[in-house]
Amino acid sequence: MHRFGIETEYGFLVEGYGASDQVELARDAVRCAPGLADCWDYSREFPRRDLRGFSVESLQVDPKDWQFERDSKARQSSADTRADRVLPNGARLYNDHGHPEFATRECANLGELVRQDQAGEEFAWSVCQAYAAKIGKRVAVYKNNTDFHGASYGTHENYLVSRSIGFARLAAVLVPMLLARTLLCGAGKVGSESGSATDFQLSARADFFTEFASVDTLFRRPLFNTRDEPHAPESDWVRVHVITGDANMMPSNTARKVGLAQLALDLAATDFVAPEPENPVAAFQLISRGEPFRLIGGKQETAAGLLETYLDAAPPTALTSQCRDLLTRLRDDWQLGAPDVDWAAKKFLVEASDMETLAERRAIDLQYHSLDPDEGLYFGLADSGWVTPWAEDQPQATITRGQVRGYLVEKFPEAIAAVSWSVVRLKSGASIELGIDVDYPAAILETSDVESCINLIEQSHGISR
Repeated sequence: MHRFGIETEYGFLVEGYGASDQVELARDAVRCAPGLADCWDYSREFPRRDLRGFSVESLQVDPKDWQFERDSKARQSSADTRADRVLPNGARLYNDHGHPEFATRECANLGELVRQDQAGEEFAWSVCQAYAAKIGKRVAVYKNNTDFHGASYGTHENYLVSRSIGFARLAAVLVPMLLARTLLCGAGKVGSESGSATDFQLSARADFFTEFASVDTLFRRPLFNTRDEPHAPESDWVRVHVITGDANMMPSNTARKVGLAQLALDLAATDFVAPEPENPVAAFQLISRGEPFRLIGGKQETAAGLLETYLDAAPPTALTSQCRDLLTRLRDDWQLGAPDVDWAAKKFLVEASDMETLAERRAIDLQYHSLDPDEGLYFGLADSGWVTPWAEDQPQATITRGQVRGYLVEKFPEAIAAVSWSVVRLKSGASIELGIDVDYPAAILETSDVESCINLIEQSHGISR
């Protein structure tokens, strides 16, 4: 059983305002969203609990971010500042440190995930334009990962995995894939913000990682995030929280990024032995710069070679075939990958522009990620037919708890007191448990009253009244 989702923090800029206003502005923008307001249940969240069997006293914060937060007019710590919205499609929108963040519902296949991720783009854009109309200022929104001034904001992936596999095995098999997949699904970046200088690199995020594993996400970022917060029965499941990936504009890149991580997680449940980079953090930056790196034992390796090790070990699928084709094209000429890979499309635009200054080239980089359908460079490429269309349209084969949660929010909002990923609490005092591994009947989405809906949910769990 596969379940996965994506959380995207959007770059957000309001005309006439600066960094000290960002948290307050993002909060007010999120408040323009429809949906169930300020009812998210944080009592079921444990971000300081580590998969390795302990909890940390506090999560680390970048000193620059702390100064920014301290000087801000609003404080991120309060529920009021987060301004949560639970949406009728089962997703969430909230303010995360001055960024509107959209978290998709849990999805059962890549087609559904891509559709939900695209719905997040459209929703974030429409909400921010509603806010722009309200305040009479231009609001720009970007699906990217850096402000080019040392700050990075994430596009986090989440995967449901059996707890029996264990931390050591998960990390050993997943981390090399997270590094190598950059070649096929990185978003690209003009210049660098740490490490060796470069004109262009494949990953927008690689410069911001310093650790192999930790529970933190905001400072001293790890390649393997050890947060143990499954939002599911803890004896059975781990939610692997991946923070290394880039924000992708091409739907095919989003699917490939998640598909390759899931491929690695599936291999972690077998006897597959993954090659181990000698220094994984350094290897990430080298791969991002198109350079080889060393494996334990001294062998030189490339991202392409590492990917082929995984593809050879996995069952043949449409994904593995697509990846092999892309690897062949990129070996021949990186421009052959431009219609299918974000970093190559961005690099093509930058080089075609003949812009000479770093600031000008970075402006192209930023505009590639603009969600403005009339001004965003990615949308211009897609509308012209230059980007290979997203052809995957997997039907929704099962009704997941995310869809059920969304239906409850859409049809019975007046009855709901609080919501979390796994529980919807009603004002009547009843609590509706939602199972991550339950296939719910479609009839639930046709009920006309709360009681009928609860009855069908409970029957799906084997509970009879």
